[in-house]
Amino acid sequence: MRPPLNTLVVFGLILVTSAWYFCTQDQVYVADGKGVDGVTYHKMYLHYKGVSSDALYDAPFNKRIGLPWLAAQLPMDATLAFLSINLLSGFAACLFLYFALRSRVRSGVVVACMLPMGFFIYSPIRFPNFYPFTVDPPAMMLCALAALLFSRKYFVVAGVALVASAFFREPGIYFALALGLAVAFNDRRHRATAALICILALAGAVATTLLQLPGEQYSQFFTVVSNLKNKMLHPLGLLKSAVCILMTLAPFLICKARTMCDEHDDNDEIYAIGRWFLLLCLALAFLATGDITRIFFIGYPLFVLMLAGWVSRADPLTIVLSSLAGLFANRFCLTIPQPSGTWPKHDVSGLFAITPDYAHPGVVTAFAAYWVACWFVIAGPGRKTLDALFSLGFWKKIPTFR
Repeated sequence: MRPPLNTLVVFGLILVTSAWYFCTQDQVYVADGKGVDGVTYHKMYLHYKGVSSDALYDAPFNKRIGLPWLAAQLPMDATLAFLSINLLSGFAACLFLYFALRSRVRSGVVVACMLPMGFFIYSPIRFPNFYPFTVDPPAMMLCALAALLFSRKYFVVAGVALVASAFFREPGIYFALALGLAVAFNDRRHRATAALICILALAGAVATTLLQLPGEQYSQFFTVVSNLKNKMLHPLGLLKSAVCILMTLAPFLICKARTMCDEHDDNDEIYAIGRWFLLLCLALAFLATGDITRIFFIGYPLFVLMLAGWVSRADPLTIVLSSLAGLFANRFCLTIPQPSGTWPKHDVSGLFAITPDYAHPGVVTAFAAYWVACWFVIAGPGRKTLDALFSLGFWKKIPTFR
């Protein structure tokens, strides 16, 4: 298929997927459709509309001024304004990521890497239909734009995009610093560029601090230390964190376990940068108080170019089966359910039970068992039986990154 036709097909598929979720997904009912976090974002929206202004806004939400400000500029009600910006951002994020991937890997790998963006629970074209008052899709869009830019060696502009994402989600500053460090360590010739990116990141940190709305006292350092202590003292917390991360990463780890060739991408600069982002996102998710699945997924566009390398070296059956495993785990063909209650209480049904973040320990264990079973059948000892059953011993090795 020719590249222009490829792009047209992808464009159409993203539109169809967006339309499907838009037509089938009900909006969250909590807080009159705003959701728990969305209540603060709506108050910030009213502040920028000039309708009302609170003395204090809940932290750290008060730092995420980008989307409430943008929504306040639109001549429509709050829900439609937030939803419109989020869905457009999600659509753009998918396109940016597609263009970043298509120049590095073949079509089948591109499809496997694009599936999470379209169908996973926190997909930027899926989740906003359920939760319009989220600020994640614009942040993901800017991360995807940064991935497209640094895949073409436009490192400084990529850094600017990451700093801009900090006005929607504060990890953007860390992402920009990670890009600067990755560029510096991977090529000494780019150290001046890396220094400029780090300076931009620090300037962005100052700007977000100055522009944030008044908030209650909040210490990110003490929050991180407290989370780390709780997880180290409670094994279930460690299991939850691991399984939450696997909701995104497991299909790619299965592909990596089935590597069919010996070539490595360690000397590939873009692959190496992706590794920096993956390690950072793992750290941010592990140290998070909650919503680990979502927090890890926000950074997906930044490390997917590295994951594409894992997929490229796997056989076709592994790619298909691991992709299906990821889709089923994220219930891609079902609507996101309403929560059983306003707050999670180790739920076994409803919104808080479809990811391991707040689910009952039994549900968390079931997710862990599911991924162990997938590994066993697709990449582990059970694969020989699967190959023999379907007579698939003739699969050839897939070409590596090009």
